[in-house]
Amino acid sequence: MGAFSKVVFLSSLKKMSGKVRKERLKTLIRIFGYTCPFCNVDMIPKSPTVSRLYNDTRTIDHIVPLSKGGKNSLDNLTLCCFKCNGEKADKLPSDEFLKIVETIRKRAG
Repeated sequence: MGAFSKVVFLSSLKKMSGKVRKERLKTLIRIFGYTCPFCNVDMIPKSPTVSRLYNDTRTIDHIVPLSKGGKNSLDNLTLCCFKCNGEKADKLPSDEFLKIVETIRKRAG
């Protein structure tokens, strides 16, 4: 993966109402859990002292970036850690990653 870039929660999701954004986040957590599908890092804080880090660690990422024709639909969103989201930036995902996402989604039902 390339150089890190600063990434924040998707601005398009920020424009949604808080209720819609929370529902999408809950659905993504149900599907992907709290493990980054790129690097398998645990995105749950181990103690209350790292709760701030937790908010900076879990991000929502477009699997196919909006700039490459991706949509804001749930099937094009994933949870991933801040580091991987920054490294992926607006690149298209690898075939290997797409297979991982497909497996996770099938397992989640």
